[in-house]
Amino acid sequence: MQMAPQKKLVVVRERWSHMASVSGFDPLFAELQSSSPDRVKCLFIESIAHSNNPVVRLYRRVRDSKHERLRTRAPFPACSVSHERSAGELLRQLETDPHALGILSVGESQLGGHLMGAVASIKKRLVVCLHQPPSQLRLYWKDYSVLRDVGAVVCLGGNLVEHIREYTEAPVWHLKHGVNLDFFRPSAEAPKAGPQRLIFVGHWLRDFEVLQKAFAVIRAADPYVELDCVVPTDRRNHDSIMKLARDPLVRWHAGISAEALRDLYARATLMFLPLVDCVANNGIVEALSSGLPIVTSRVGAIHEYVPPDCGTLCNPDDPEDHARAVLQWLELDRHSDSRPASRAFAQQHLDWSVIARQFADHADKLAVLPGQAADIEKSLRFISAPS
Repeated sequence: MQMAPQKKLVVVRERWSHMASVSGFDPLFAELQSSSPDRVKCLFIESIAHSNNPVVRLYRRVRDSKHERLRTRAPFPACSVSHERSAGELLRQLETDPHALGILSVGESQLGGHLMGAVASIKKRLVVCLHQPPSQLRLYWKDYSVLRDVGAVVCLGGNLVEHIREYTEAPVWHLKHGVNLDFFRPSAEAPKAGPQRLIFVGHWLRDFEVLQKAFAVIRAADPYVELDCVVPTDRRNHDSIMKLARDPLVRWHAGISAEALRDLYARATLMFLPLVDCVANNGIVEALSSGLPIVTSRVGAIHEYVPPDCGTLCNPDDPEDHARAVLQWLELDRHSDSRPASRAFAQQHLDWSVIARQFADHADKLAVLPGQAADIEKSLRFISAPS
C-alpha cells in the first residue's frame, strides 16, 4: 500500500503565562516538530507587554488598526490583535506553499478575520483545534458556517465531536489531550508522614462554590486534611474563594515553576477538582500522570479521562457527593499501599508521542486543494501590511 506523502505543517502555537512548556496542548506541536523538524514550521503568538507610556500606546493603536478591524470578524471573542497578526502571517505562509496545511492550535482564539476572508483553497487547508465545551461555543461562537469551509476540526472529547458534527461535514479528528509523562510522574520517594493533602489546579470552568462547600464538609469529617490551591492571583475574585481562604489549612499558590507544581502533585494524596463544564482538562491529565486518583464532576467528556479505577465522577453542583467521594478515597489511602491505575492509564492513552503520530497520520490523509493564482491574488486583499 502506498503511503500518503507527508504534508508541510505550519503551526500557530500559543502558551499562556501560567503554563510552562511541559503543560497544556502546546507540547503536542513541540513533539511534532521534534520528530519531524523538516515538515513543521511554527508561528508563535507574539506576547506584547503592557505599557503605560502614552506614546507607545498610541503607536501600537495606529500600527494595529487594520488588525483590530479584522479581529471583529473572528467567530470567537477570544481573538486578540496578536492572534490576528499571526493569522495574517499564516495566510502568507499558506499562499507561499499551496500544499501546506495551516494548524490553528487554539482555534477559538486564532481563527481571525484574515483567515475568515481567505479563499476556499486556503480555508480547506486549515486544521482548527477546538478546546472549549459546547456550552461556551453556544454562548459565544458567532458564525458556525466557517466550520463548513475548513479542512478538518480537532476535538479533545466526544461531547465536542458530536456538537461540531452538527455544523460541518469536514473531517472531525477525535484526539486525546496528552501529558508529558517524563516530567509529571509519581514520586520515587516514600510518602512522608503527615496530614493527607488535596490539590486543586486552575481556574477556567472550575466550580469554586462546590469546592468551598465540599471542603467544609470534608474538614468537618477530617479536621487535619489540607488543600493546595494553584490559582492565578488575578482569578481569585470569587465569593467562594474568599470563604475558602478563611481556612488556615488551605494554601494558595500562583506563579510557580513547573517543578514546584510537580512537587505539589507528588505530595498530594488526590486531586480534587470540581468542574462546571469541560472537554479535556490539563490539570487532570497531569495529576493522572503523577499517579493521583481524581475526584471531579461528571460533566462534558471528563469520563473519557477518568475511568472508575482512576477516580470518582460526582454529581454536578452537589458538594455533598463530592465530599463523600473525597473522604472515601482518603480512607482507602489510609488502609492500602496500592496506588490507583492513574499512571498506567496515562501511559496507555495520554502519551504525546503517540498522539502526535495520530495527528500526523490524519494530516497526511487530508485532501489538499492547490491554490489557484486567481485565488491567491483575491486573498491578498485581506492581508494587512506588515508592521
